[in-house]
Amino acid sequence: MFCHRLNFRSQFLFRPKGHRYYSLGGILLILTLLSFAAIFGSSLMGVEMAEFEEARRHLQVALDRDRPAEIEEAVASLAQSADPRAVRLLAHVADRYPTSRLHGAVAAALQSQNSMEWIAALGRQLRSAKSDAEAILMIRSLGGLGTPAAGEPLLFALQSSRPNVLIAAVRAARKLETREVVKSCIEVLARVEEDASTLWAETRITLQALTGEQFRQATDWLKWFESRSSDWQPKASRGAEKNSRTSVYRPVEKDGLGLPRLFGQEIASKRVVFVIDCSRSMEKVDPTEGGGEEGSKGTAGPTRLQRAQKELIQAIDQLRPDVRFNVIAYSTRVTPWVSEKLIKAKKSARRKSALFVGAMRPDETTNSGEALLMALSLPAVDTVIFLSDGSPTVPGEGKLAETQPIIDAVMEANRDKNVTIHTLGFEGAKVSFMRALADGTGGTYAEIR
Repeated sequence: MFCHRLNFRSQFLFRPKGHRYYSLGGILLILTLLSFAAIFGSSLMGVEMAEFEEARRHLQVALDRDRPAEIEEAVASLAQSADPRAVRLLAHVADRYPTSRLHGAVAAALQSQNSMEWIAALGRQLRSAKSDAEAILMIRSLGGLGTPAAGEPLLFALQSSRPNVLIAAVRAARKLETREVVKSCIEVLARVEEDASTLWAETRITLQALTGEQFRQATDWLKWFESRSSDWQPKASRGAEKNSRTSVYRPVEKDGLGLPRLFGQEIASKRVVFVIDCSRSMEKVDPTEGGGEEGSKGTAGPTRLQRAQKELIQAIDQLRPDVRFNVIAYSTRVTPWVSEKLIKAKKSARRKSALFVGAMRPDETTNSGEALLMALSLPAVDTVIFLSDGSPTVPGEGKLAETQPIIDAVMEANRDKNVTIHTLGFEGAKVSFMRALADGTGGTYAEIR
């Protein structure tokens, strides 16, 4: 009887306040499970460390042999280990091979992980960067992750006094929809607006992309920002309709510091390629404020291609002489104005390119992929402005193409070039395709109306 009572009482020795009783056997089971979890967790950690060490040794051997294929494999293995120590080693590889395919492989590896520990390691590497190239690589990696957790190290980058680093930082900031980033970009604009440089223009593009507003002076941006409520965040503004409409903003520039625009998209770059859709659908006439039926043959309004031609000729005519540019027309065929190079925007070049643009004629299908890859192949290009009104089609055929393989090919070609692609779409353009191109390269997408 005594034993029976003892047994009975031992089943109720543990009773958390306000909860049901737990048996001693249940507690022992829980402790056992926790012990197994600790052992299992330690085992996993040990496996991850072993993976990192193996990848590190593999990398060292490949570097000693100077075999690119082996190095690229080791770079991927380092990233897969998810060990934050890999960031420093990857930065070393990028520094050793600044212009080869390996640099692009490192960039992809740095963006393949998004744990807090990994982001912190990117931030530390950014702060200790010994060169602009290393800092820019870390900034682009942080921006490519597209997570608010990357905001703190990018805010640090936005304090830099080095123009190239700052340009990379303001481009990366387009993917970070936080109040702090907006405020920091306004501060950058205030520091550089007297020079009206590429940095000034890129910062304005970032602010426009994040807020949907279009101001010119830093003081106007600051007044607007301070009028927002304390809980305002740019994410809500980014999807606003006015942020996707570009053709309506035509401020009067009285001081000569305004930049050329294509359907409102400021042309900040000094190494730019315009890629223009000349497919059959560009014959369409859209409704205008003056009236007229959409697609009506009898309206006096211009076709989409005629509008694009007029806008582009005006934009090219306003390019400064130190800008280098090219134009690519694409439909079934892809036709560059000048083959395999960029041309300085001297008066004679602007005139000749205007003749090329004016001679564009609509033709059948939409070979977007080949046109984009040609633009990325041009030496020294850093910005592409891509205009379309439809979906990519299979080269030589009329059927629609799968867009993901085109996006993948463009991103692969751009891995070690880091070209920014801004996209402009008439109604009917494949918006998901256009946004993916812009978002994947630090550019912006806007609808043309």
